[in-house]
Amino acid sequence: MRIDIQFDFENQEMMYMRKFAEKTYWYLCGVVIFQYLMLALRNIGFLPLWTLIEYMQLCAFIPLYNFRMIPYLYDAFKPFLVSHLVLTDEARLLTEFENDYFNINYDYFGLNIAKLGQALALITVLGGIILFINIIVFVAWMIIPRDSKTGKTIGETLKQFRFNVYLRFYMLSYFDLTFFAVMKYIEGDTSTSLRKAAEIVSYIIMTLSAVVPLFIMTVVCRRFEVMKIKQAKESFNTVVLKIDKQSRWRLVVPGYFFFRRLLTACLLSMPIDNTFIFLQYVFILMSSHAYVLYLVAVKPY
Repeated sequence: MRIDIQFDFENQEMMYMRKFAEKTYWYLCGVVIFQYLMLALRNIGFLPLWTLIEYMQLCAFIPLYNFRMIPYLYDAFKPFLVSHLVLTDEARLLTEFENDYFNINYDYFGLNIAKLGQALALITVLGGIILFINIIVFVAWMIIPRDSKTGKTIGETLKQFRFNVYLRFYMLSYFDLTFFAVMKYIEGDTSTSLRKAAEIVSYIIMTLSAVVPLFIMTVVCRRFEVMKIKQAKESFNTVVLKIDKQSRWRLVVPGYFFFRRLLTACLLSMPIDNTFIFLQYVFILMSSHAYVLYLVAVKPY
């Protein structure tokens, strides 16, 4: 009976929670923007902002973990998900999949395959926008005299685009990309040409989700001694943000970031009737506590 009430969207309590979630969505958007502006103006680094976003990314999908929580909790946390930041009530792309859901739990939250595909397209669009801005900055750097104050500022900005901007964008969208890929692989429907293409893309993304973090961490480990020099670490500063460079063990932090999201995406895509569904709860609790204990014991920052 309690479950029916939770997902009865005509219920007065649910209607109230819907309005509350919509207001919370805009409030959290404001919090992220305000914190970004304040940290930028004070020039003290974006570690607090990235930490907030990274943890809220994991919290945003908690309702889908079969917790039987308030359905609209997901709607409130969407600002922290790069691809889900803008999700309309009606799907604008892949409308033929509006009635397809990964399982009943996704139906409760209105997350059909069309919306998820639309969210995945948003990641591609954002990546294209970043690339376009990079080109504009490069052109400005070529035109404006490099010895001028403006030229030096543009030059410093261009250095950030060399790796840092793309690394940060990949880190923020890593969870979404991996989740989509694993979910499509488990779903396994290749009845149409579009679904077959999605299956191929999912294989590519899953491969990259395993290889790219390993490659990044290998490069960082090999350059660890050099990165103790301020100028040398600038290209990978977003990966080793504020990490103490006295020991390679402190690189567990970015490594754990990718590992936790990879395994979380796999568990999130587990079918609702799977015998090992309880692993979702176990992993959330153990990974959270293990990370906190590591921070307390090692103090990597």
